[in-house]
Amino acid sequence: MSIPQVSSLGDANASNRLQAGLQLVAKCLASTPLDTLAAAISKDDTQASRIRSNQLGATVQDVARLLYASGLKIVPVDRVCVDGATYQAMATIAAKAMGNAEIARRLTWDDQQ
Repeated sequence: MSIPQVSSLGDANASNRLQAGLQLVAKCLASTPLDTLAAAISKDDTQASRIRSNQLGATVQDVARLLYASGLKIVPVDRVCVDGATYQAMATIAAKAMGNAEIARRLTWDDQQ
């Protein structure tokens, strides 16, 4: 599985999202210690460095592990992501509006609470 080239996506908005995503991934990978990345993919620092600098290919599993090790998580494009404080405020408002915190908690799709 390969990442589509920005020019092949057709939709300018999709191309912009992909470019922004690639920049975010590159920034997070660059700021994550090399030993953390290497441990996440069970490879040595040299191999992790080559993957990070696009000199060595990575498996889909490696890519997912690198993203998580870099503090990122993968979400479907049709989801809206907000920072934790904003989510907590929205959940509190929803719980008050519904009068039942358990119902508000179940409205989230994120299993990592």
